[in-house]
Amino acid sequence: MSSNSIEKEIVHQESVSLGNLEAQQEQKKSPFPSPQTTELAEFQKTLMGPAIGFAAFGLCSFVLGIYNTGILVDLPQVATGVAFSYGALGQYTAAVIEIFHKNVFAAASFFTFASFFLAFGIMMIPGAGFLGPAAAAGELEKCLGLIEIAYAFSAFIFFLGTFRQPILVRMILGLATLSYLFPACGAFTGIVVLAKIGGWCSFILAFVAWYALAAIIYNETNTFIRVPFF
Repeated sequence: MSSNSIEKEIVHQESVSLGNLEAQQEQKKSPFPSPQTTELAEFQKTLMGPAIGFAAFGLCSFVLGIYNTGILVDLPQVATGVAFSYGALGQYTAAVIEIFHKNVFAAASFFTFASFFLAFGIMMIPGAGFLGPAAAAGELEKCLGLIEIAYAFSAFIFFLGTFRQPILVRMILGLATLSYLFPACGAFTGIVVLAKIGGWCSFILAFVAWYALAAIIYNETNTFIRVPFF
């Protein structure tokens, strides 16, 4: 064996030993081995925007359902903090992420629904100058109905664009349309049961959005639970 071959073999063994030593030191630092990144986990990184958007949409739809079903109507300001902090901010964040991903449909839909929660939050703040005068004039419900009917049309436009998308996306935007449409009809007609139907649609929408969130974020690197996205 030549001296060059011996030197190469020594270098190879030293590099292998050094690599094993670094791995052992890494194992000593953490008692839990780091999970391997899978193809699914790498793909889910591209779904960061929808995950944030569905999470925000689910929680705020749940709170909106509480208001529209009549479970809590004396304190509409309870929804203000959620509408601002999670509904508007969360969906605006999701919209910006989708703009960078050049996903026109997702960016436009998240931005639209974020603006609803922002408008709803502003309207429910007593200091904004809207809530008191509208309630005193007996026009609060009609004002909310006007906002909701406008967003019902927007949600329906987005719903028509989901026929080639997954069923969960179709369900979310279809339920969003109904969640705005029924309360708006109830506000203009005075039929309370329509608003309650819209509230229950919001509840269903919240659970569908949460299911979609779970299907996006659950993978083998963070949990043993599997939720199919269909």
